[in-house]
Amino acid sequence: MNGKIYKHVSERLYADIDNERVADIDIVGLTQSDEVKDFFGNSVIIHEGDYVYLYTDSIEGGELSYIFSEGYVI
Repeated sequence: MNGKIYKHVSERLYADIDNERVADIDIVGLTQSDEVKDFFGNSVIIHEGDYVYLYTDSIEGGELSYIFSEGYVI
C-alpha cells in the first residue's frame, strides 16, 4: 500500500473544484465563513491546519462521477 487513505465520497466535503481553483495552482477556495457542506448537505466547520478530503461531482455523457482531492486548510 502506498500510504494513502481512501475516503468514500459520503465521508468527503463538497468543493466546487473546477470553479474555485486558482489557475492551475493546487489551491481551492472552500469558504469565506469556515463552513462547508458534506456529501449529505450538513454544515461542517473547518479550521486552518485541518486535513480535509474533498469531492466535486461531474456529469459527462449523462453519467455521474466524482473527482476527489485532499489537502490542508490554509
